[in-house]
Amino acid sequence: MKRDVSEEEVLRALEGLKGKILVVEGKKDEQALRSLGLGHIVKINSRPIEKVAADLDSLVEKHKNREIIILTDFDRKGRLLAAKMRSFLQRRKIHANSRLRSDIMNLGINRIEELASVRGLPGLVSVSRSFRNKECDDYGEIGANFNKIRDKGLHKGKGSNRKA
Repeated sequence: MKRDVSEEEVLRALEGLKGKILVVEGKKDEQALRSLGLGHIVKINSRPIEKVAADLDSLVEKHKNREIIILTDFDRKGRLLAAKMRSFLQRRKIHANSRLRSDIMNLGINRIEELASVRGLPGLVSVSRSFRNKECDDYGEIGANFNKIRDKGLHKGKGSNRKA
């Protein structure tokens, strides 16, 4: 259940992200943050965490006094990924700011790409054209047969497909 978020809370959270190095899971997360005017974004994109940590190490070396915020999604997979990333960064003596991550989490969103369309922010554009006016689930677009039901009855694996 999403809670109503004030415009001040969202703007305060976004202001905290400006000028920081942001670690996100993929392309849609990056697009959402760029649409909000944020930069210095590092995508994980299914790369080994060691390589991403090495990239972050060189970025921190290049941009002194920049904080790192791990903005993976807030589902189970994203939380595990954030914990692993934080562990690899600690081995390299790099601190990731967990407070700002929890501030974003407290906005009531589950995925980072939802941040660009949080209610209460005037003038924010949606993440991309593919997200506008389409229903999406955790695995991408919902197909035309999203009402299809798989009925596994008593017949040992024999199922019947029917429309709801």
